[in-house]
Amino acid sequence: MAAKYTLVLLAIAFFAAAGLRYAKGRTSGDLDIRTWLLIAIVFSAVAAWLQWHTT
Repeated sequence: MAAKYTLVLLAIAFFAAAGLRYAKGRTSGDLDIRTWLLIAIVFSAVAAWLQWHTT
């Protein structure tokens, strides 16, 4: 049960990491920003799926 909340927190952390890099003046096309965003989207999708299927 705690996994879905942990995944949400990790997704927020990865979105924040991408946002911090973007705020430092890097472009959104940089590979590291796209990687952080992709990881955040995957964690968000898995957390949403767990939320929907475990209630």
